[in-house]
Amino acid sequence: MCEAIMDRRKELDIIKDYGFDVVITEMYDLCGVGITRFLGIKNHIWYSTTPLHDNFAYNMGVPAPVSYVPTTEENLLGPVMSFIDRAYNMFMYLVTLKLHHHGSDRSNDAIRKYAGPDFPCVRELAAESTIAFVNNDEFLEPARPILHKTIYIGGIGIREPKPLEEPFASFIQKAKKGVVLFSLGTFAPTRIIKYSLKKEIVELFSEFEDYQFIVKVDATDEAFFKLAENVKNVKVTSSSQIKLFITHGGMNSLLETATRGVPVVVIPFYTDQFRNSKTAEYRGFGVVVQKIHLNRETLGAAMKQVLENDRYKEAALRVSHLMRTKPFKPEEVFLRWTEFVAENGVLPELIPEGA
Repeated sequence: MCEAIMDRRKELDIIKDYGFDVVITEMYDLCGVGITRFLGIKNHIWYSTTPLHDNFAYNMGVPAPVSYVPTTEENLLGPVMSFIDRAYNMFMYLVTLKLHHHGSDRSNDAIRKYAGPDFPCVRELAAESTIAFVNNDEFLEPARPILHKTIYIGGIGIREPKPLEEPFASFIQKAKKGVVLFSLGTFAPTRIIKYSLKKEIVELFSEFEDYQFIVKVDATDEAFFKLAENVKNVKVTSSSQIKLFITHGGMNSLLETATRGVPVVVIPFYTDQFRNSKTAEYRGFGVVVQKIHLNRETLGAAMKQVLENDRYKEAALRVSHLMRTKPFKPEEVFLRWTEFVAENGVLPELIPEGA
């Protein structure tokens, strides 16, 4: 990607001519950090769309004790680990850094091809980022070391739900005990689920007669539509008024769920979803079902565990209350810090010696 951008570097002059004071780039690829410096913009803000990413933390000098801070990608571990878990977590930490170092080396090569061999390493530029926004909440993420420049803005943009319109309002009122929402997000389309598993899921939902089910599926997933159309308590759409959320565990989904105070059953598929699912479990408002074990029995047992045990709802409400009532809202934090950086420029006072 970085090479493709640099091949069209003349088009970047349009951005340069605007004279931006601050650039915000996503943390996963360090190309954006390098492009920012290539354009002569010194005020850079890094943004982690997941929990504080290992590569992100390493480059900034944020401590990440592997004994209780799980790695972010493809790792189904929580903060409480056995000795074997810690050894595996250390292995995953080293693998993650190696892979991302390889990616940043390629970004270096792509930029230096045009900027010259003396252009700074993008990892060094990342370490000099003025501040770092993290898409997480202090009361959701398990406690861990951070820096003064690490600023949580998880939940930004989450708005209060609007009243449901028909036909969903009437549909929900039919529920004796409440509504269950099933959604696997954008990057895990329901059309890739085997037909036999879809059939099991719909049949399982029909057993929970006191609940209404709202299932979010792909518009092209005709099989799921046909399976659901003859089941009286299953409807295909979306809603925010729910008693249980069966989710893939994407960061934004988990943040909104925690804000609403809704317990979850999490079926993680990839990247940070494993870490996120263990966060819900650690905070006491969720149960994890591994995708390789997903079937009618495992999903049904997890649903019953959450729906029939009040402690999950109580834990969800506790986290929700803390997130909603903390002194500063994420929108305010984001705007005020961005304005502060635009006014004061690079902040070497916040760069640790270990970065």
